[in-house]
Amino acid sequence: MDNILWIIDIDGTILNVHKNQIPAWCEALKRAYSIIPDEQTLVKYFGKPFKSVLKNVVTHYGISDQEFKTHYQLALKSYTHAVTSYLDKNGGDYLPGAVGFLKELKRLGIRKAIATGNPQEEGEHKLKYFDILKYFDITVYCEDRDERIEMVEEAIHRAESQYNLDLKTNPKKVIIIGDSIHDVESAKQIGGTSIALTTGTTTKESLANLNPDFLYDSLADYDLIIKEVLNSLK
Repeated sequence: MDNILWIIDIDGTILNVHKNQIPAWCEALKRAYSIIPDEQTLVKYFGKPFKSVLKNVVTHYGISDQEFKTHYQLALKSYTHAVTSYLDKNGGDYLPGAVGFLKELKRLGIRKAIATGNPQEEGEHKLKYFDILKYFDITVYCEDRDERIEMVEEAIHRAESQYNLDLKTNPKKVIIIGDSIHDVESAKQIGGTSIALTTGTTTKESLANLNPDFLYDSLADYDLIIKEVLNSLK
């Protein structure tokens, strides 16, 4: 389908890898900043790019901006090594309906982009491990970005330049799906269509308070979800 782009989050939307991420974050924060964080503090910032999550967490624990910058590369290296190792050891799960959802979008010929807060090393390892990279036309990792909107804008730019999509005439045809408030907010910032899922660490109430265009408990009924969303664009 022409001039439609789905921008899809990975963790908590397509995959459940929570059991790997929490210990990896704890290892990285302990090694780089001598912090032993609690899970509640960590997940409060999930959905943002890696750098932003790290900055928010260390600030919460009283680390100065200078110390954050000094040990940033150590934290990044420690995290990516730990999270890929935990994935290889413990595995993870596809969330309900996720693979069927990706297959159906591919069958329909709809362009799909990843916008993930994962560092590239983590993201690539994860997508290859679960064999889902083949479903995507564009992949945008966090790199050194601070906010999710920056990744969304990069995905749109690539879709326009690589596939000649006209996404400015009708921005509602940029469909952003994810499990965090940051996914919904980024969709609103560009005038796109927002789909919130309650499959991550954000409560349904918190997501509903943002008034996303669509709110679902999971992708289990992906045929209906895709049909409802595409019909709303007509």
